[in-house]
Amino acid sequence: MGILSLGVLFYQIVIAAIIVFAASKGKKYLALAVGLAFLWTLSHAFFPPLMIVQFITIIGSGMYGYRKLPT
Repeated sequence: MGILSLGVLFYQIVIAAIIVFAASKGKKYLALAVGLAFLWTLSHAFFPPLMIVQFITIIGSGMYGYRKLPT
């Protein structure tokens, strides 16, 4: 079984969607969503490769959301 199973892929899409949605509401919400996602990952992901995938998803979504912040 690979690290990117269908369940893991779906979970990454949900995380990215939450972060991008939070960015549409403003910078404060984006920071809150990214911070909570980091804390959630640190407390719930115990498999290091999965943790890395999740951190990449969080950082990438945060960067995308930051570029799309409402002006």
